[in-house]
Amino acid sequence: MAMVIAAVGMVLTGCLTIEEAHESIDWRTVFLVAGMLPLGMAMEATGTAQYLANIMLDTLGQFGP
Repeated sequence: MAMVIAAVGMVLTGCLTIEEAHESIDWRTVFLVAGMLPLGMAMEATGTAQYLANIMLDTLGQFGP
């Protein structure tokens, strides 16, 4: 969120044009995050996230933080 505020501030102050801001967006990253959010929500809703966390804790928990 802070990066969005900073980008808007740069456009409003004239440090960056809207075209430059649009061209600098890495759309692959935007779509990757947009695709991962529903996946994470589905994993949480079905219990898969808890299941995988338990497996990781059982396997790696002995090593500590």
